[in-house]
Amino acid sequence: MGRLHYADGWLRSDEGGTEQLDMFLTKHPDTRLVVVDTLKKIRPYASGRRNMYDVDYEAIEPFVGLAAEHSIAVVLVHHLNQNPDPADPYDAFSGSSGLTAAVEGILLLTRERGQADGYLTVDGKDIKDRQELALGWDANVCTWTIQGDAEQYKISKERREIWQVVEVADEPVTLTYVADALGKCFNTVKKLMWEMSTDGQLRSTGNGKYATVTGNPKGMEHACSVTEVTEVTAPVTCIHGCPEGEGCYVCDPDHPYRKKGDGR
Repeated sequence: MGRLHYADGWLRSDEGGTEQLDMFLTKHPDTRLVVVDTLKKIRPYASGRRNMYDVDYEAIEPFVGLAAEHSIAVVLVHHLNQNPDPADPYDAFSGSSGLTAAVEGILLLTRERGQADGYLTVDGKDIKDRQELALGWDANVCTWTIQGDAEQYKISKERREIWQVVEVADEPVTLTYVADALGKCFNTVKKLMWEMSTDGQLRSTGNGKYATVTGNPKGMEHACSVTEVTEVTAPVTCIHGCPEGEGCYVCDPDHPYRKKGDGR
């Protein structure tokens, strides 16, 4: 007998939905995980006459009690704001702080449109220090995999992009050339390329230009690889989020910067 149970409709929590879930869990004591997608579908209708913090807190509270009583995990999927404050990850959740105050743990997954990687913020009452992890999406198995600490991953990714621009050039290139090719701030690129040269990932030619080092530079061993493809069964997206490399300096051979004869 299958152990996965699926329901495409459920009563709202204040209309018998909580009791309905309690009875289900009592009848199926082997249950370990309940996923509600989305919270809005079963939470009570909000009233403008009440404090929003109280309304949001009370919408979550019944599920916290059920999780503790039945020793299970209850995951409540919730929508995010369109333009949250980047300095406060909790601002990403649609609603008041009552939502995050009521739960035992928080998993916040964010991803820029068109990008193959995402970032997972992990926090909770039993977690001493909030963590931010970098995730990679594997379309072949439809699974996220942890790439490591998000901050380290972001730095590593930026370095790989710079290294690839320099690596495909026929001769040493200037800071401006790299910044323009990647569409990034000149000062940011300048700082990163200087750090990469001190770390042995790039070499300065002494005239304001940079080139790759001979052999496999530290940390860049897998920065650029070529795979022969004999059959394509799905749309291809390059590592920079561009469909089939279109418009990407590294992946598009017809990119104007690949044909540019000056500024290197």
